[in-house]
Amino acid sequence: MRLHALVEGALAVHQLGLAHHRAMWFIAKCPGITVGELTTILRVSGQALTKTLGQLIERGLVKQTSDAKDRRVRRLYLTKKGEPIFLETLGQLFECMEHAAVVCGGNAVQDFLAVTDVLMDDHDKALVRPRPEKAVRGL
Repeated sequence: MRLHALVEGALAVHQLGLAHHRAMWFIAKCPGITVGELTTILRVSGQALTKTLGQLIERGLVKQTSDAKDRRVRRLYLTKKGEPIFLETLGQLFECMEHAAVVCGGNAVQDFLAVTDVLMDDHDKALVRPRPEKAVRGL
C-alpha cells in the first residue's frame, strides 16, 4: 500500500487529515512548542494553522496553555487522548516504511537517507535530529 494512502486511511478512522498529523508530530516531538514555533517549522502562516489546531484542541487531542512568563505565548501539548491516536497512526507509518525497506533490500535505506540529507536545508535537518527526552515515547 502506498505510504500516503496508508497514513490517510489510518487518520480517516479518527477523522483527521495529514495537516493534523503533521501538527501532532511536532507537538509530540517538542512538548510545549509554541504556536509561533510550529508555524515556522511547518512553514505555514498562523492563519493556515488556526483551523487545524482548533480542530485538534476542540476534539481534546491537543492542549493549549499560556506561557508562565508571557501570557501571549501559547504552548501546545498532546493530551492523554491524543497520544494513543498519534502513536497508532505513527506505528502504521513506521510499519509501511519498514516493509518498503525490506522490499528494496541492500543499501536502500542508507542510500535514501543520503539523498534526503542532500535535499534538506539546515532548517529541515534540525527537525530530524534527536528529540528531547521529554518527548512522547516511541517516536
